Amino acid sequence: MITFFTSGSTGDSKLIRYQYSAIDKLADKAIELYKYNSSSRILNLYPNSSIAHYTISAYPAQKIKAELLNFYWNVYRFYNVFEKFDPTHIACLPKHILLLSKTKTWKDINFSGCTIIIGGDKIEKEILKMLIDKNAEVITTYGSTENAPPVLIGKNTLWMKPVEKNISIHNGELHVNNKPTGDLFEVSEDNYYKFISRKDKIINKTWKK
Repeated sequence: MITFFTSGSTGDSKLIRYQYSAIDKLADKAIELYKYNSSSRILNLYPNSSIAHYTISAYPAQKIKAELLNFYWNVYRFYNVFEKFDPTHIACLPKHILLLSKTKTWKDINFSGCTIIIGGDKIEKEILKMLIDKNAEVITTYGSTENAPPVLIGKNTLWMKPVEKNISIHNGELHVNNKPTGDLFEVSEDNYYKFISRKDKIINKTWKK
């Protein structure tokens, strides 16, 4: 069994426990969705303590014997590491890309042939555009400690389709397996979802679908 602490963004931090069999199934799903194979070189920027580290990069890489580099985040070292490792996939947070875009080496980065798997927070359209302009294939993802990723997934778009079957919206809030996530989403007519905000960040506003 693996135990995680939640971020505490919706109240007191909680302990969430996962059976190894559940992590195993999520890793299999990640391999399928992100098209990992034994020749993949996965550069992981997610914190080692996060569930995304296990379900999106580390355990999938181990299962298929892909090459994995867990990079201790340093915005000024990223370019050299990127050039030397030549990743086929990068798993990261939106803030990683935002910080990289402010460095002198950003102009030299070309993500051609690289898939960026990005999630863990709201992905602004400007960040998505920056990555696409750098020739990346961008996979947008959604999940949480309580509902391990991948739950929603998109390709080169902020609109994501459900991976989990038991998803619903109540007063704008996403529920997974009948449990509230604390996250607000917009839903399209063809059942695609776009993350808007954490519920606790909406102050003195009325949420409308």
